[in-house]
Amino acid sequence: MDPTQTPPLFDARGHDRILLIGEAPATGFPDRLRSLGLGLVTVPGVEQAQHEASEWTPAAILVAPIADDPLGLVRWVRGQNRLAFVPVVLLASAEQRTRPAEALHAGADDVLSGSLDAAEIASSIAARIGRARSLEHLALRDPLTELLNLRFMNDRLPAEVGRAARAKTGLCFALIELDEFRRVIDEEGHAAGDRLLAGFSRALGAGLRSYDIGCRLGGNEFAVLFSDCSAAGAEAALGHVRNQRRGVLSGLPPITFSAGLAEFPGDGGSVDELLEVADKNLRRARRLGCDCTVVTPRVEHGR
Repeated sequence: MDPTQTPPLFDARGHDRILLIGEAPATGFPDRLRSLGLGLVTVPGVEQAQHEASEWTPAAILVAPIADDPLGLVRWVRGQNRLAFVPVVLLASAEQRTRPAEALHAGADDVLSGSLDAAEIASSIAARIGRARSLEHLALRDPLTELLNLRFMNDRLPAEVGRAARAKTGLCFALIELDEFRRVIDEEGHAAGDRLLAGFSRALGAGLRSYDIGCRLGGNEFAVLFSDCSAAGAEAALGHVRNQRRGVLSGLPPITFSAGLAEFPGDGGSVDELLEVADKNLRRARRLGCDCTVVTPRVEHGR
């Protein structure tokens, strides 16, 4: 996908499901959600909801009237940075009514009446998701390149490392730096530098898989998170980015990039270890003359 385009409201990678705690609020509610492109995952209580929300990112969280305190769940969600933009909607009932002021103070986005029908509840939640994702897009995107930003990567990388550890799969993390970017600024000016940064972001969008995550960390520094990918696969993807760069940067000052790769779990089992290895390999790439990708050498057994 072109990184300059706003992402679709409900994507196809599992982030389009609502987490419902308790029973469905009205007959036909799941069908109404499906008609809006939303799925539904139902759990009976707060403990199960916390487990689910730790494993994946719901599009929204809907709390039906349940025995345990729904406000405790709201406070827990609002304490998770990764879930900062996930709408939390409480459903009130005549028998167990939550006061809106108390719910909003705890961090809920809305309290809906249990007398609403399935279509009204589903439409209200979908509208909430749309507004939340618009705000998320503004908060987590670099305004110049439209790539995701450092705040997003700081939240996402630990979550992806945790997921890879649980699933026993690999991932790769790349630190990227545009070579001689200061020379471009000095010779061509800041406007040319901005065009170069935006052009490189297009190269990332064209060269990576649709579910790889490219971020601008600041200045001429970028990062890419390759889910379920080996170092060899990530190195090949960055080679494809180099080829794409030549096309999208036509008419701009010529520039190359250096990259350092870190692979989980071979290069480390924690975020700090992966960052350290990626940074070390990036510095090695610069010492080798730039315009290359460096991975950690592997010792082959039996040799």
